[in-house]
Amino acid sequence: MRYDWAFLSDVYSDSIIHQINRMAGILKSDSEDIPAPNVKKTAYVKPLRINQFSPVLAPFVDSTLWLNRNYFGFDLFQITESDHINYNIYDSANNGEYSWHSDGYKDCPQDIKLTAIVNVSEQEYEGGDLELFINGVRVIDEIRKPGTVVIFPSYIQHRVTPVTKGRRITISKWLMGPNWK
Repeated sequence: MRYDWAFLSDVYSDSIIHQINRMAGILKSDSEDIPAPNVKKTAYVKPLRINQFSPVLAPFVDSTLWLNRNYFGFDLFQITESDHINYNIYDSANNGEYSWHSDGYKDCPQDIKLTAIVNVSEQEYEGGDLELFINGVRVIDEIRKPGTVVIFPSYIQHRVTPVTKGRRITISKWLMGPNWK
């Protein structure tokens, strides 16, 4: 692996971000969020199928695949229209956060290889830093800009610090592949 994380800015304009948030507000979820065990999570998460957002999520999906191809080269399964994304709201009203964790499943015939996040916040917020633990804590400031996609290997410990003012809104997608060998 050549990189611990990568990003691509300006994937979405403000008007498309507004459209995404409007759509997410009216869409119904067909599943529930299951946070990592033994962690603090006060964010609101709404799992949604990619096909509920088609074609507006295509740039996010394309960006994640481009970043994988150019920075990681992981063996990934094809992303389908029935795959899920998570619409995440970290609100200062409840100090929205997600403490240190890694993404993955136990005893599953596939692994989560990469975690991809796009910032779809429409207003500035305070706190809500994305931190990766890579030889110490590394704050990923690039994700603060709306429309930016950040991607990193899912086994890296990461967290979102409490939001102290405003709302941090993101969409996250796990990119799956065959079990690690």
